[in-house]
Amino acid sequence: MKSIRMTIALSACAALTACAGFPPYQPPPAGPDVATIDLSRFNADSICTGGELYSIRKVEGDKLLVPTTSRVALYSWVYISDYYMNYSCMPGVSFQPVAGETYLMNLELDSKACHAEVYRHSPDSRVGLDLVYSEGPPALCQ
Repeated sequence: MKSIRMTIALSACAALTACAGFPPYQPPPAGPDVATIDLSRFNADSICTGGELYSIRKVEGDKLLVPTTSRVALYSWVYISDYYMNYSCMPGVSFQPVAGETYLMNLELDSKACHAEVYRHSPDSRVGLDLVYSEGPPALCQ
């Protein structure tokens, strides 16, 4: 049991160290080729856009501006401790944002798994959100 905890701790340190090695993400200025992602329900650690991987250090007001010129992938690292059980996962999702749209990232916890979801704000929808389907695996960056 001790070795499992040590492995998890070392994995977490490696993941955080790796993210710290990426250049910080600089959001584009607000404009016609930009979309907004609400990260209030998803703690994004890194973003891939234009084939480059960046770390996300601070997001003002939980809103992240992203370019709409290419697919965007967002990644997180989740660690949950429930009494005697510990869970960790690295959810990620990629999608093609549309200029001027606002999206909501969500973390869906399942039994022994977690998934990242993207919703587009849609005032015409009954619940105000439409699910955005991923356009392939989130591994866009080398």
